[in-house]
Amino acid sequence: MKEVDVVIVGAGFAGLSAAWELTKRKVNIAVIEAMDRVGGRVHSFQTKDAVTVDLGAQWIGRHQRRIRALAKEFGLPLVQTYTKGKTTYNLRGTIEKIEGEHPPLSSEGLSDLFQLKGKIERLVAELPEQDIWNSSLAKELDTYNLDAWIQTNMFTEEGRNFFRLFAEVMCVELSEPSALDFLWCVKTSGGFQRILTAEEEWFSEGSYTLALKMADAMKDHIYVSTPVNRIEYGKNGVLVFTEEQVWKAKKVIVAVPPAASGRIEYSPPLPAGRSMITEKINQSSVIKMILIYDKPFWREEGLNGHAQCDRGLIRLVADSSPIDGRKGVLTVLSGGRYAKELAQLEKQHRKETVLKEIGLLFGPKAEQPIEFYEKDWTEEPWIRGGYAAHFPPEIITSFGEWLYQPIGPIHWASTETADEWKFYMEGAIQSGERAAKEVLNRFT
Repeated sequence: MKEVDVVIVGAGFAGLSAAWELTKRKVNIAVIEAMDRVGGRVHSFQTKDAVTVDLGAQWIGRHQRRIRALAKEFGLPLVQTYTKGKTTYNLRGTIEKIEGEHPPLSSEGLSDLFQLKGKIERLVAELPEQDIWNSSLAKELDTYNLDAWIQTNMFTEEGRNFFRLFAEVMCVELSEPSALDFLWCVKTSGGFQRILTAEEEWFSEGSYTLALKMADAMKDHIYVSTPVNRIEYGKNGVLVFTEEQVWKAKKVIVAVPPAASGRIEYSPPLPAGRSMITEKINQSSVIKMILIYDKPFWREEGLNGHAQCDRGLIRLVADSSPIDGRKGVLTVLSGGRYAKELAQLEKQHRKETVLKEIGLLFGPKAEQPIEFYEKDWTEEPWIRGGYAAHFPPEIITSFGEWLYQPIGPIHWASTETADEWKFYMEGAIQSGERAAKEVLNRFT
């Protein structure tokens, strides 16, 4: 048996940020990670040509102060997302290349989008900052699934279809999460307009480098390839069991996705409300593909490398080329049912399907990358999805208080539990800092 003050289960950004806050305050910790690496839903590497490939979470925005502060603290430069030129749209079977921030919709469709944006801003302003599940407005919103809410609150099919494309970034069927789940995410991000700033920058060395640097600063306290299978808890503290080790601590922070936390055995059993939270949450599906070219040829053609599609199996494309332009990089995303359908294809067929759709957007050159990488996050046994998980109707207002309420010496962290920037890397970091603060307050 080993003894520390606090055990942290999980070494993603939630667990690492909790560990970092406690370490700075001289608290004796152990971070126990099931995977063979730190980082959780963040993973990057460099190709033989020193091109950074982000297979997991990648972008950040100007209003995400915690991750920006950590980037500065660990000396990691940020790159502005390339946006100069025309965006490519494949909507209603027609490919258009448009300059500016408005999609190629009719005046009625654009008007519909603008009125919904205004409605979202009004609703999130009315939702409470704390204990959202007690709000009468929240209870009403939680009765709708997101797709039904879109259908009810928009008046053109054109507008609905484009907004569904925007909402599909959640990477679940829009009939699965509640409208409250979506609006709560917007609320924690500071409003709809701030959500639109969430992908302004990325780490030139990859977001995984931040996780590695944080872990290296605490390397004597981090244990990878060590799944936790049981937690025993009581008024005198906790025992955390792995296959070969038992850890004794005053507190434990379980910093893994809610569904993963539910796969741990607890003694005594957790309250029914907490179990419902972990059982009912919907894991998202996402496949991220990276296509590397000799150069960003689309820029020469006046394109910014970004695309949005309501046809085919890829839905979003972004330019992630190195700042010096020595290689061209397109990041391609497929989520929800499209990712599930893509995952069913044999590997070579999947690649051919993606390249064919990319060719429709950017021409024949796009079908001939010099390198092709992909990552299906549902295949990660300790994660089972990305970017984050979402709640179906009537779960948040029925059991939401259990999402991050401590249970004895057990505290919870993950981007799903964040009070700010829920479902983003920033949210994971904020949740870890919150859990660390809870632990410190209980120590005193």
